[in-house]
Amino acid sequence: MTAAAVGSMLPTMRELNDVRDALDELLFENEGELTVDLEKAFEKIEGMIDTKLERWGLWILDRETDVVKLREEEKRIAARRKAIEHAVERSKAGLLMQMQRHERTKLSGLLITVSVATNPPSLAGELAPETLSTLFEEGAPFVKFAPATFALDRRAAIEHHKAGQPLPDGLTVTRGISLRIK
Repeated sequence: MTAAAVGSMLPTMRELNDVRDALDELLFENEGELTVDLEKAFEKIEGMIDTKLERWGLWILDRETDVVKLREEEKRIAARRKAIEHAVERSKAGLLMQMQRHERTKLSGLLITVSVATNPPSLAGELAPETLSTLFEEGAPFVKFAPATFALDRRAAIEHHKAGQPLPDGLTVTRGISLRIK
């Protein structure tokens, strides 16, 4: 019998919680007196809850392992794709070089047509910020102004707080909780 089959034989967490709540109600009705039968029922349900929680954690751990394996496979496939893309680009450059060498701008074959096309114009070179500023002030239509932006460096703010420095209003350092499965 597999672990999944054993896990599926257990009641759901909601059902276990309902039973636990019913036992709490019985204990309340008995005015807090824990009878032998009630104690055995509590032990049994707590054991089932522990088993369910453990199996849930095992399932999560198994899925996390799957995620790691899939991420590694994604990296392997991405590396292979990249190698093929580079091979295609090198081959295109070689084909273009040979077509130019033999002064061919178009080849119409039985299966494909290969042609050398002229690309749209592109701008090469850079201008210094001072030159761009002067050109912008002169009204050059090809220079645009992009104002500086500000962003909060969250790590630096936390370090600032750790050093005992106050943070501005609106900022607080908090600690969340997370589940760790080992």
